[in-house]
Amino acid sequence: MKQYLFDKLPEGPFTKIRGLIAGITPKMSIIDMSIGEPKHGIPDFVAPILNQQMAGFGKYPAALGIDELRNANANWLNQRFGLNGKADKDKHITVLNGTREGLFNATLLALDTKKTNKPIVAMPDPFYQVYAAGGLAAQAELLFLPCAKSSGFLPDITTIKAEQWQRMCAFFICSPSNPQGAFADATYFAMLIAMARKYDFYIFSDECYSEIYADDPPISALDIAAQNGDFENVISFFSLSKRSSLPGLRSGFCAGDAGFTKRFKAMRNIAAPQVPAPLQHVAVKAWSEESHVVQNRKLYNQKFDIADKIIGTMFDYKRPQGGFFLWLNMAQYGGGEICAQQIWQHCGIKSLPGGYLSVLASQNDAAETAKDYLRLALVGSLEDTTEALTRLVNYYTNLGANNE
Repeated sequence: MKQYLFDKLPEGPFTKIRGLIAGITPKMSIIDMSIGEPKHGIPDFVAPILNQQMAGFGKYPAALGIDELRNANANWLNQRFGLNGKADKDKHITVLNGTREGLFNATLLALDTKKTNKPIVAMPDPFYQVYAAGGLAAQAELLFLPCAKSSGFLPDITTIKAEQWQRMCAFFICSPSNPQGAFADATYFAMLIAMARKYDFYIFSDECYSEIYADDPPISALDIAAQNGDFENVISFFSLSKRSSLPGLRSGFCAGDAGFTKRFKAMRNIAAPQVPAPLQHVAVKAWSEESHVVQNRKLYNQKFDIADKIIGTMFDYKRPQGGFFLWLNMAQYGGGEICAQQIWQHCGIKSLPGGYLSVLASQNDAAETAKDYLRLALVGSLEDTTEALTRLVNYYTNLGANNE
């Protein structure tokens, strides 16, 4: 049977969870915690701006983004990460139709920029599936780097061999990480950037959860790249989906390496999706207004407060530095997949087994893999969060008591 290029992609996690729970009738009302889709409500400014800009749907969008949006992106970057004006709207900013397509298309350009035999695209495992899709489209070798508790839930770059660094074309890093919520610190980014500049590859830093954090905000790869140079070898990606609870707007941007940005914009001017003009005007406001972001962050932290109180130390739980996921170790109860079925049937909770976000989970030689874990998205109301976590803890507390 003929195999096509994208047949090598793992099956989508949400397709797999639908199959896993098909035919199982929940005994309780359904609370969906499987998808990281914010449900805090659309900011008040969205509708008035759309109504005001409605005529823009009758025109082709500016392919490279309206000037006001690129200016808002640069201003936000400079202020948020203390870049002292180094981020330039024309030199460093690329407007994206959501970061997913940007991450995919950037990979194609990275491999076209660096010509090497058997190119490598590296990524964390667990991972966002589009990283692998971009690497496969560019016909690269995919290098999956485990993100275990022992390595701070970040890729352990010390395990990469010299010959792999030499073939590296792109390296995906997610900070705060999805699903574990771990931050890459200055030392980590500095090490990675040093390797990128030594071996001439691009770091694609997915920072879409950067505005959802518990205490101190995470830094950007751009912070470190700017300390010695002009963002060379680094491209960071940002989105309004999580920051502003606007996943349907499909608006984001990437910023960094000036040479890459110039080539990326030229490519996108011909072959990439554009953001409709009215949506770009909404995005201008969303990147320029912080009160709704503060409120979103407050709500997420309230939900983590609930998790702290209800879960305690069960499931090896520890409050993450950022993001909005619970990453629960269910190994003692049979692992993520078995537990996803159990809590769907007995608790009405729809979740996502950690192994569905992983390639390495199928390898049994690791002491700890994503298959041990369950991901729960804290995107619903405070009431639903309280109810779901109470059901979860009660079920496994009673299960443990019955097995004694």
